[in-house]
Amino acid sequence: MHTKTRFTTVILAALVPILGACGDSTTGPDTVGDSGQTLGLEPELAIAVDPGLAATAVTTAEAAVGPAQTPTVRARLSLAEDHFAEARRRWAAGDHDGARTEGRLAREAIADALLEGRPTGLVDQMIEETRALVATLTADHAGYTDTGDLSSMLSALVDQAQTARDAGSDRAATERMVAARQHTDRAARDWHRDSDRRHDGLRREALARLQVAQGAHAIRLAWGLIGDAPTEAQARLMATAQELQRHAEAALAQGHLGRAAYLAHNAEIKSLVAVVVSSDRLSHDGVKSVAALSARLLEEARAVVAAGQSAVDLAILKIAARLFEHGMTQLEAGNPRGVVLLWHSATMSAVLIG
Repeated sequence: MHTKTRFTTVILAALVPILGACGDSTTGPDTVGDSGQTLGLEPELAIAVDPGLAATAVTTAEAAVGPAQTPTVRARLSLAEDHFAEARRRWAAGDHDGARTEGRLAREAIADALLEGRPTGLVDQMIEETRALVATLTADHAGYTDTGDLSSMLSALVDQAQTARDAGSDRAATERMVAARQHTDRAARDWHRDSDRRHDGLRREALARLQVAQGAHAIRLAWGLIGDAPTEAQARLMATAQELQRHAEAALAQGHLGRAAYLAHNAEIKSLVAVVVSSDRLSHDGVKSVAALSARLLEEARAVVAAGQSAVDLAILKIAARLFEHGMTQLEAGNPRGVVLLWHSATMSAVLIG
């Protein structure tokens, strides 16, 4: 194998050496972890009572707020944890309506914490990030179950959030976006629970590690495009991306494939938003920079893989090329969100290049 074709020899073998054959664990509803017992529940109830989804929702909020957590922010996140715990108790007692209500109250507490810690541009960024995921699902469904239903659900939540935002209710809009993140997390965990899952010939373990590697490369690539003088918003987004990536690597080390992939994907998207979003709008120059970077990295990846002929690397290159083609098609058709697909292609190519 060519020395630069390092995905299987370095990332799969060394990034998280203690990862075995395990996936997301299947603990009970009263244990903090990933709960296989909520798989059959309808989505709104599942995101209220699944302890793993609750823990990640709080962790993601903590990463977004960063070190600027005030006592008020911490109190609101603690309140969210209390509401999630109460939701599980009500579910166990057969009170499903009460569980849903507690789940909504938990998300509202998270929304309050986010708005307290990062009020400027927060809602618009969360909406843009959710739209970015929907754009991804149009071209590649790796890592998520029921992508058609997920896309429809996320689009509906974006519409609800935008309506609330336009009506002046940032709290309601943010709560809807917290729900969107939980539904996305759930779809990722469900996909990675199935040990027989494959995508373009890649097993779920390889895909989870690939996504974590993409998160790391996304941060590096974003800093390269941003340069040494980031704006305050860019610095904040990149700090969040780095914290999410840290949690993703920890989750992968513990064998929680779905959680790891979800958190790393969030880090990847945060990094992209830092590059292409300016004053809450997509920057034309940022989109052009990502398109040029993606094209260059794909050609470099093709040369590296051609020299090595690794079956795993060839499979990844196939996905990267498909994402690039779909992204360019969308850009040429006047849809600037094609940049999301180009970014995913770029980060995959960067993994292959090493």
